[in-house]
Amino acid sequence: MSLNRVVVSGYEALRKEINKWNEAGKKGRLVLLFLSDHVDGKGWCPDCVTVEPLVAEALADPTVTAAAEVTFVQAFVGQKEAWKDKTNSFRTSDDLLVNSIPTLLEYGKMDLRLGDKECTTAEIVRNFILGL
Repeated sequence: MSLNRVVVSGYEALRKEINKWNEAGKKGRLVLLFLSDHVDGKGWCPDCVTVEPLVAEALADPTVTAAAEVTFVQAFVGQKEAWKDKTNSFRTSDDLLVNSIPTLLEYGKMDLRLGDKECTTAEIVRNFILGL
């Protein structure tokens, strides 16, 4: 087996992926990365722009691509106006509670998350995906 990578845009699309994982018996770990939508080819959030190449580097690492039982979902949270709305579903959903982007978290484990100030190197991202 190898890493299962999925890219979704919006809350409803993310919810579908979470439901698939639940229906499959919560097989393995579900790791979620929340990023800003792209405008003119890049994210509107400067921290997201910084972290995207680090994530790409981490995902290209052979130990990550060979990671069994890990589903990695990259979720785009929307345009700036929608994200800044305090009633945004990513912010208010009890099982996510995403307050900043980028955020990397292991679904179902509220204490296992990296926020915008912690996703600073490809190694940190890689180790988080691998559960190290």
